Amino acid sequence: MAQILLLMPAANRFDKVSTRVPNGLLAIAAPLVRAGYSVQIIDLKTVDNWLAALKKGIDHHTVCVGITCSTGKMITSALRIAQAVREIKPDLPLVWGGPHPTLLPEQTLAHPLVDLIVVNEGDLSFPELVDCLAQGKAFTGVQGIGYKVAGRPVLSPARPLVEDLDTLAPLPYELLDLSRYSALNVDGSPSLDVLTSRGCPFNCGFCSTPFTSQRRWRPATVENVVGQVRRLYNEHGVRTFYFVDDNFMVDLNRVERILERLKGEGLRIHWGTQGVRVDTVNRMSDQFLDLLENSGCKELSIGVETGNPDIMRLIDKRIRVEDVLAANEKLRGRDIAIKYNMIIGFPGETLAQVQNTVGLALKLAERNPKAWFPFNIYTPFPATPMFHKAVEHGFTPPESLPDWAQLESVGWERRLNHWLSPQENTLLRSINLTSYLAFPSARQKFNNPLLRLLFDLYRPLAHLRFKHRAYGLHLERWIVEALESRKLS
Repeated sequence: MAQILLLMPAANRFDKVSTRVPNGLLAIAAPLVRAGYSVQIIDLKTVDNWLAALKKGIDHHTVCVGITCSTGKMITSALRIAQAVREIKPDLPLVWGGPHPTLLPEQTLAHPLVDLIVVNEGDLSFPELVDCLAQGKAFTGVQGIGYKVAGRPVLSPARPLVEDLDTLAPLPYELLDLSRYSALNVDGSPSLDVLTSRGCPFNCGFCSTPFTSQRRWRPATVENVVGQVRRLYNEHGVRTFYFVDDNFMVDLNRVERILERLKGEGLRIHWGTQGVRVDTVNRMSDQFLDLLENSGCKELSIGVETGNPDIMRLIDKRIRVEDVLAANEKLRGRDIAIKYNMIIGFPGETLAQVQNTVGLALKLAERNPKAWFPFNIYTPFPATPMFHKAVEHGFTPPESLPDWAQLESVGWERRLNHWLSPQENTLLRSINLTSYLAFPSARQKFNNPLLRLLFDLYRPLAHLRFKHRAYGLHLERWIVEALESRKLS
């Protein structure tokens, strides 16, 4: 039983592969815990029976239920949660937050299973809203929220972004069973994703971060970051960390000071990070790369996206193919897995250009055996710089909250208008599946022992298919898609 219940819905095929900590829910729980509220987090990725946990958690003391939600299949799961809450306690306020309500606030509020929303960062807005609900006060003065008046959506003035991350309350990790999470499986022990900054100063066309962060990068201090790691290391026994900032390496000097401090305190860890730019790699000295390797770095996730200059200009990536090749040369020979993120299926992209990107991946892999290449399918998320391009090419945006559940990164083209033919999209889905499973370094993303075994067994075939574009009779893709459809039906 809790005063505040916070729920993380199920999302997609990656839920059981690399299970991430719900940092957003921890962030809004932190000030509530500090203020004396009892808070419970129910993460559908790790809880065996979420409905039973929900029924047990709700009682007459419960003030509200908060649900975070991203665009895609997570919406279906979130609506099921909201419907269950309505059936358990019909008058209990349902507060939605996260990326999708932030990108489409009025449309989200229009749904009958949404009572209130928190727009963008909820560190300050959600606790103020909870106070109003608990005390029966009007919340019309709370910034960064949405509510209904006579059934019509009303948005309060936007709340400024949090400028000083050091002022935020420490995350209440005690609300989670940390043994159920693994962001990077180096030695089989639990690993956690940690956020050390917010935002990104760049404007990549496929990304919603420029909208939500206003292209501003806001780092926590070195002391704050080291304190987070020290606390998890000493109090929770965590030895592997994954820094999930939008762009962890904006300031290489800051990264160097963090790693030197961790080394100086005797915190022997493994770590990886997402959100590294190619041009940032090319600014790294050999001494800096030595520091990365010696400090326990096991993975760098780098955004390449495409092997085509025209597409790089289209998405405003501001790098060249030559820069990618140069970065790969700097990184080869290091004991660091390099995850090169690729995207295919952009508006106007031809199949020949898609194959150019596959060719670039194979060229990089030939020079660096530690590299691997998840190929994602372009998804026109609302409020992204390229969204209008997708609409120009025939994409029809959904007009209701449930319909946005169809915009999942794999398979959305089978349910919504797309600029490529069904046969072309089938090829993209085949590339997507095999790319994730074709290279040895991807193995450390799998936490489940059974999934690791299946990966080891399937990888040779996946690599053969990916390398030779051999996608005839792609039975394994049919099986995966059938299982996903059955799970979400």
